[in-house]
Amino acid sequence: MSLTQGQHLKGTNGDDSTIQVDASLDVITTKWGETLLVPHTLEGLKGNDTLFGGQGGDTLRGGGGGIVYSAEGDGNDTLHGNGGDDILIGGTGNDWLDGGVGDDRMDGGDGIDIASYKSAKAGVIVSLDEQDWQTVVPEKTTVFQPDPIPGEGPGGFYTPPPVITTIPAEKDRLLNIENLEGSEFGDRLTGDEGNNVILGLAGDDTIDGGRGADRMKGGVGNDTYMVDNAGDVVVEAANADTDTVRSSVSFTLAANVENLTLVGTAALKGTGNALANTIVGNGAANVLNGGAGADTMIGGAGSDTYIVDNAGDKAIEASDGTGIDHVNASVSYSLGGTYVENLTLTGTGNLSATGNSLANVLSGNDGANVLDGKAGADTMIGGAGSDTYIVDNAGDKAIEASDGTGTDHVKASVSFSLGGTYVENLALTGTGNLSATGNSLANVLSGNDGANVLDGKAGADTMIGGAGSDTYIVDNAGDKAIEASDGTGADLVKASVSFSLGGTYVERLTLTGTGNLSATGNSLSNVLTGNAGANHLDGGLGADTLTGLAGKDTFVFNTKLGTTNVDHITDFSVVDDTIQLSKSVFAALSAGDLLASAFKDLGVTGAKVDDSDRIIYDRGTGAVSYDADGSGTAAKAIQFAVIDNHDKTTLTHLDFLVA
Repeated sequence: MSLTQGQHLKGTNGDDSTIQVDASLDVITTKWGETLLVPHTLEGLKGNDTLFGGQGGDTLRGGGGGIVYSAEGDGNDTLHGNGGDDILIGGTGNDWLDGGVGDDRMDGGDGIDIASYKSAKAGVIVSLDEQDWQTVVPEKTTVFQPDPIPGEGPGGFYTPPPVITTIPAEKDRLLNIENLEGSEFGDRLTGDEGNNVILGLAGDDTIDGGRGADRMKGGVGNDTYMVDNAGDVVVEAANADTDTVRSSVSFTLAANVENLTLVGTAALKGTGNALANTIVGNGAANVLNGGAGADTMIGGAGSDTYIVDNAGDKAIEASDGTGIDHVNASVSYSLGGTYVENLTLTGTGNLSATGNSLANVLSGNDGANVLDGKAGADTMIGGAGSDTYIVDNAGDKAIEASDGTGTDHVKASVSFSLGGTYVENLALTGTGNLSATGNSLANVLSGNDGANVLDGKAGADTMIGGAGSDTYIVDNAGDKAIEASDGTGADLVKASVSFSLGGTYVERLTLTGTGNLSATGNSLSNVLTGNAGANHLDGGLGADTLTGLAGKDTFVFNTKLGTTNVDHITDFSVVDDTIQLSKSVFAALSAGDLLASAFKDLGVTGAKVDDSDRIIYDRGTGAVSYDADGSGTAAKAIQFAVIDNHDKTTLTHLDFLVA
């Protein structure tokens, strides 16, 4: 009988004669003399059969007995065992061997062969590293408790004894097998030193490719992959549950794999994909990059670096270890609640960086950044943009490396100095009595509602106070001290240069140093105090108090006279000081030194005011008045000054200058 190519030859239920493919003739010859063209499917049934394939790509399928399958040709053969203890022998082709149930021996021969457990009824444990017999399916014992049935017993029911079923273990031996295919259940599949292909199929599989550059593919189920070679490839389908790679080398997750854990002690990189990955480092210095997606990155004891590119990313250090950890973020990010120390903003966006309770180092990019170190003595380093620094610790540092094009700003709830930086502006926040100190730039310093000390240092600075009693330190002719409204505080300027309070709501001005300086008031009741030099003190409008201290001081009167514009001179010295009267206000006086005839000291015995007297001094009260029309009576004169030390001071016309 002749069978054409591709036909199916099936044995009987008995012990069949050997059916063998003639390798040289590429035919199958039976004991009855039939000639079969190959490739064919040879199928045994219940007996103990021996099936031999030939040169073609044969399919040898066993029945229920122990069968020997031999496909020793060079075709790519498929060998199916069944319920017995089978021996499957491949040839030189790339063969597929499935021993089925039983203790099977599978020898792939030459070629790239795969041992399959797709037909297994439970999860299997298979290792290509094991050359001896290995337990593939462990022994399993099940206990079934039947339900009670009516009969003799409590309550009229009888409880049958439990039914205990033990399924014996299955052991296979694999020889010359390069690749594995698991079952539809949860398997543990392990390769060897070769470049294996391992397929997990369904179930929660653990796949370890071994030492070679392996290709591992799971299916539906929560699969775990062991990676130890940079050439390992993990393949997962979309929506195939939650999968994890455990890698002892730097590794990047392929699509559809969710989680990555770095193992061992090497300093490795772990990189995610577009999913919301969980990436876990080991105890070394790792670089963890979740890629796109809202990722959770968990470092270990080493100095780890986290790459953050999604607002939902999380960088987690479980405890404050010995490492110094770093986040590089291309989005706004906060270190709050972690033990990560440092944060650097990347890219060019206008981003914010927020620290935690540690001593953080926050570094900006070239955008306009907001850097807030939170608790701890933090170092905040800006870039080329107009950056804002939030300072809440006396140990905080705000650093601009160079004087770029941006205008930078510090908001401080503690006393703070811009010294040594290229930061331009500083604003005090909260309500505490704080100090703000500038640098060599033209700073803008703004106070809060407390009693602040604002010191711009070098540069033409603008200092803006709040509701409290503020002190301004002025050392540049271009400095400005500004109070926006006349609040409840009493403000003070301490100036080492000539300075005017004009246009502000600052009440007091004190000259410092030893220079010959001028102090000018405003419309308020100012207190002007000189230094040891020769000062010009001009109170302007208002009832001012003028104190010259040491030096040859000049007290200036150049505003419209009135009852609300009477100044007190506290320490006039007839030896050193001069009262300067403005010709525009004191129009009846001749310019130059005051004439003796124009002055009257009422303290002189028998002194009477006549129509030539213009400046009238009452030694008893210290009052100094101006008689504009020479009425000849003191009552008509307008008081403009009080000499507070009048009991020790005898004024004469020589103490006045009209200019």
